[in-house]
Amino acid sequence: MGWATRFALAVLAGLAHAVSMAEPWGGRPLWWLQIISLSALAWMIGSLRDLKLSPMRAAWLGLAFGTAWLSGTWWWLFISLHTYGGLNPVLAVLAILGLAAFLSLYCATACAAFVWLAPSSVIGRAVLFAALWLLEELMRAIWFTGFPWGAAGYAHIDGPLAGLAPEVGVWGITAVAAFTAMALAQTVARPLTLRSRLWQGAALATVWGVLALGTACSGEQCVTPLANDPLNAGRLKVTLLQGNIPQDEKFQPGSGIPLALNWYR
Repeated sequence: MGWATRFALAVLAGLAHAVSMAEPWGGRPLWWLQIISLSALAWMIGSLRDLKLSPMRAAWLGLAFGTAWLSGTWWWLFISLHTYGGLNPVLAVLAILGLAAFLSLYCATACAAFVWLAPSSVIGRAVLFAALWLLEELMRAIWFTGFPWGAAGYAHIDGPLAGLAPEVGVWGITAVAAFTAMALAQTVARPLTLRSRLWQGAALATVWGVLALGTACSGEQCVTPLANDPLNAGRLKVTLLQGNIPQDEKFQPGSGIPLALNWYR
């Protein structure tokens, strides 16, 4: 596969990853599309490792995937910047792409680190990819005030992994989804030798085991006991609220800002 084809596939996979968070027809998350789209990226960077190519190539694929994914996730910023903020539409698009590209540097670094560090075993690669993907998601969500929109775990709110949410949260589901994606990618990429068949069988068994565990945990037996007794679960301190004021009212000269501030009193 040529480099241009890989790059284009990374962009398409990134857009599919964005769609998996909330499909445009009904706004529902598509957990299976999240795993498939991330598997495409995992397959490409895994093949770069097998070919012993430069980690920099993996970084470019991660940058392409991340920019398409993140800009497709927060496309709504265009409405805030252009419709209500009055910014030129071209500049608004460039601002969104620029922000997405900057935050995709975490994704690019994770992909480069994978090609540099990846072992030969299927399970080892899946564990490493899950750890790196979780790290890049946490860095994007926390550093420089954080911008956590579009985390992979959110696509699984209605999927088999949803039952794990009370135990591991969105970040744990993100790591499990990344592990699953790389395990699936490696089952496709490995040559059909006896040893590879054994590794493929182990990877597939792990994937199905993870999905089965998530499905089983959708029942009450795996849910934290406090979730069934909210009155005794303690207190939750909320430190930030966003007033539900329409954007076209919030920025009206002379009245919008005072009206918005009044919502927080």
